[in-house]
Amino acid sequence: MNPILPPAPDDIKQWVRGDNTWAYIPRVDPTQDGLCPLLPNTNTKFLAGDGTWQSGTGGAAGQGYTWKGAWNTATTYSPYDTVSRSGSSYVCIIANTNVDPAVDTTHWNLMAQQGATGNTGATGPQGPIGNTGAQGPQGPQGNQGATGATGPQGNPGATGATGPQGATGATGPTGAAGVSVISYSSAAITIPPIGSSVTVTWDQVAWMGVGLATAIGDCSTGNILGSFIVTAITPATNSATMQRTA
Repeated sequence: MNPILPPAPDDIKQWVRGDNTWAYIPRVDPTQDGLCPLLPNTNTKFLAGDGTWQSGTGGAAGQGYTWKGAWNTATTYSPYDTVSRSGSSYVCIIANTNVDPAVDTTHWNLMAQQGATGNTGATGPQGPIGNTGAQGPQGPQGNQGATGATGPQGNPGATGATGPQGATGATGPTGAAGVSVISYSSAAITIPPIGSSVTVTWDQVAWMGVGLATAIGDCSTGNILGSFIVTAITPATNSATMQRTA
């Protein structure tokens, strides 16, 4: 039986691996369990493919970004300054002041676009009702309201008791004498308006005189036609002139 051998190594420092390929096996630290490489004596060395630590030089530091927070119209921004604006972030590429990154693409580049609004979450359970707050101070008195409509009239009250009879008043002055009534059997008379005069004739004239107040009418029925004063008497003709007073 012929064994299968791996191809020759490229370097005498290489060792054959289980897959029949050659690779560098790093030097091991005898104080550690397993095949652990020895620690470097400086932090500027790197592990070479042959298992040894080699010295190297660091590359140039990369350009970083300076976070300036929310964009402000009064702030002057330099290249690589980054800001937030309306939910998105932008980086300054040309120095500027008061140039809105949301609309300007000459001085700013978009770094991260604002994401779409997510779905509204489910409503949480209602919390317990809080304690009632202290009562506030009394407010000022409001303006007087308009006068209301007049209410319906109330029912009349009960009639009060009759008061005691008053004392008899003093006797008044004596009234004027009443008008005499003429009784006659026949007469021709025309009743004039008040203040006018009329001439009458009758059968009985003996007792009459000038200035006598006289009433004309039917004494039996109380039907008085008018009140007169005799202003003149003519016995020859049994006539008198009378002026109506009422």
